[in-house]
Parts: sequence; C-alpha cells; structure tokens
Amino acid sequence: MFKTVPSFVDIVVKATETNVRENEVADVVEELERKGCPKRELLYLLGMCENRGVGNSFGMTGFDPERLQTQLRRIRRAAKKIETINGADVPQRWGGTEFGKFLEFAQEKNGKPSAITEFLRLPAMLKEYVSLVEHAAKYLGGKSDFYLNIAKAVLVHFVRQRMGQYHHGKVARLLSVMLGPEYSQPNQLV
Repeated sequence: MFKTVPSFVDIVVKATETNVRENEVADVVEELERKGCPKRELLYLLGMCENRGVGNSFGMTGFDPERLQTQLRRIRRAAKKIETINGADVPQRWGGTEFGKFLEFAQEKNGKPSAITEFLRLPAMLKEYVSLVEHAAKYLGGKSDFYLNIAKAVLVHFVRQRMGQYHHGKVARLLSVMLGPEYSQPNQLV
C-alpha cells in the first residue's frame, strides 16, 4: 500500500492523526515513535482498525437485500446488452456487429491494443463485479469483526516487532480512538 497507493495511505494517516489528537492520545503515538515505531505506518495500521459496523447487506452496499438483487439483475442485463452490441452473440470472429468489428480491429492494430478495446471486456468485468458484490454481501456482511480483528492483530504485531515487546496498554489506548472510549486493555488482551 505504501508503494502502490501512497495517496490512499496519506488520507488514512491524516484522518487517523486528527482522531488521535482529538481523543488526546497523541502522547502515545509520540512515545512509540521515539522508541522506534514509525509514525506513518503506525497511524495507517491504526486507521485500518476502524470498526465500520457492517452487519448486513444494507450496511455494506446501501441497498436492502431485495433492492440489491434488483440492482444486480439490472447490471447483468446491461452486461448482456453490451455483449450484443459488441457482437458476442455471433460465433465467428469479425462477424458480429459493426461496432464489434470496430473494437476487434482496434484490438489488433499494430499488435498494441487501443484503449477503446476495453469495451470488449466490459461485459465480463460487469459480471465479475456482480459476483463480487454477491459474494461480499453473502460471506462478508455481518462478519466485519473478523476483519477488524485481523487489523488489530496486524497493529499489535507491528508494535511488538518494532518495540521488541507487547505494549497492550498503549495499543489499547490507541484503539480506543477507533473503537470507542470503552475499549481498554482487558478488551485488547481478549
């Protein structure tokens, strides 16, 4: 993340740093930093511990289950229409619609495909998107604690690796910024 999308990391770090200051635990970050814990990485990992409270498909997608299925069917129908426009219904190459021929020609030109050829892949990408949303709503909705616990474990491991020992009290104070003031060292140890 730090190398591939540093701008995203910076957004998370900035928001987390604001939360840390507002919740008056900046002293913990400064102390850990002085003892060898890189501040940017620490704030990013802490930011990933935000409990988004996804408990159902509505929380995850903004649609109730029935409306979500309606929207996904609409996307599938759109993918089918795009396939038809692209000429995918015709079994032989170069025999589809004129637009499909244009896209296939753009794909073949000079051995280097044109950017417009991405429209040939659009139906498959839409179908993959629908499958991903369905999978997420079915298997991830309601299981956000699983991912939160992974994020917390990564944070604990990072601090231990950098500091050479566990700092459950300090980590719990930091996590209370993201998880609420009732979060404490006993919660962290559990």
